[in-house]
Amino acid sequence: LFRGPLTKEIQVVSSWKVDLDSPVSAVQFFEDGVFLPIPEFLENAGIKKIQDDSTESSRTHLLVGTTLGTSFIYRDILSRGFDAYATLPCSDQFDSVTCGCIADIDMDGENEVILGTYGQEVLVYKLERFPSGKEAYALLWQQTVSHPILSLHYLDIMGDGACELLVLSTKGLHILQVDLDSPVSAVQFFEDGVFLPIPEFLENGESLRGAGVCDQFDSVTCGCIADIDMDGENEVILGTYGQG
Repeated sequence: LFRGPLTKEIQVVSSWKVDLDSPVSAVQFFEDGVFLPIPEFLENAGIKKIQDDSTESSRTHLLVGTTLGTSFIYRDILSRGFDAYATLPCSDQFDSVTCGCIADIDMDGENEVILGTYGQEVLVYKLERFPSGKEAYALLWQQTVSHPILSLHYLDIMGDGACELLVLSTKGLHILQVDLDSPVSAVQFFEDGVFLPIPEFLENGESLRGAGVCDQFDSVTCGCIADIDMDGENEVILGTYGQG
């Protein structure tokens, strides 16, 4: 781990090493709790101190996704290194894990771990705590898409104040939205005409096909979110194997 203090000097503050039996496809540091910046007009209301106290007591964890085996969460890595880890069940049953994402997808104030696989599955894991003090990750939800997944991202692309889960596959982009109006179960529609159930907290997901443009340039290889026309709203940018 490297830390750059105000002196702009980079220092190695901690170092660990572990050998895995599989290539690593995703790594990401995260904390269990979700901490948002406090607005200036609330800093004097005591809220900032409460958040600072919570932040100081929080633990940092490391997600490690692998291509040929089970993916792991190394818990409290700054204090325990690679000694304590939790496995992500079923993460090795859908071909290779290709990407990972950390997001509070059910909006309960705690982050969930999201994996994308080459086997066309989105896997969402939630941390469960038991009275004995034991912690374990359980598969909260999974969703099948129509093509292998390349990347995942969680952001407010619609500009409605609620973040969406972006799932980039080799043939297009799927957007899963939060249902803010109704707790009724919704469905996700894909281009192959199959309706699949999704959780209550997700609204109608939509595949962005660009009127069929995605199919004209072979497989999608990468994606990017940016306000490229500088109008204050993000655009979705896709790169393809067909040079488009």
